[in-house]
Amino acid sequence: MIKMSAENLTNIQQPSEAEAVARTLPKVEARFDPERMSLLLGLEGEHLDPGLSEKLTSHGFEPKEDLHMTAIGFKNGRTLVKALKAMPDAQRQVAMDTISSAAQNTDWNITPNGQFFGLEKQYDGEETPRRSLVEMVDCPQLGEFYGLIGSVVPGLDLEVPLAHITLGTEGNPSGVRIDNVAELQQFGQSIEL
Repeated sequence: MIKMSAENLTNIQQPSEAEAVARTLPKVEARFDPERMSLLLGLEGEHLDPGLSEKLTSHGFEPKEDLHMTAIGFKNGRTLVKALKAMPDAQRQVAMDTISSAAQNTDWNITPNGQFFGLEKQYDGEETPRRSLVEMVDCPQLGEFYGLIGSVVPGLDLEVPLAHITLGTEGNPSGVRIDNVAELQQFGQSIEL
């Protein structure tokens, strides 16, 4: 069963159709790792806001050099690998090929919506909390992609991740990982840039 957490985010304003077209990021590079079953959607070039680096540093964040949206992260990737290992070899190969092909061949559209959140979380074994600044994005293909995964891996229980781009970090450059609305609400607060 695939759960759609992103649809439950009510406090994030969606851009108008004209704004969405104007802000859709032009080039997205799908980086699929079949061993980890992870998928990063790399954003080529700079974010649309040319003054973003200055805004980030004024809030104490180091701008990320590798801007991307995580489509399949660690948690979902581990769950997917485990489910695939439990499948018969032939069925597993078909499922992996289908997922890989969809990851690489989907025309991914990522549209920043101008909602920024500061995140802070203390991780076990780290002396200082990690901080991240993220921008929420719209990626309509994400739900469809997870629907495809659910159709080729029966009985899988994945949650569609909350679509966002980590723009900057403080402390650990890995930043704060969030997968859903509950984590955003627990570790984040809205920030005006």
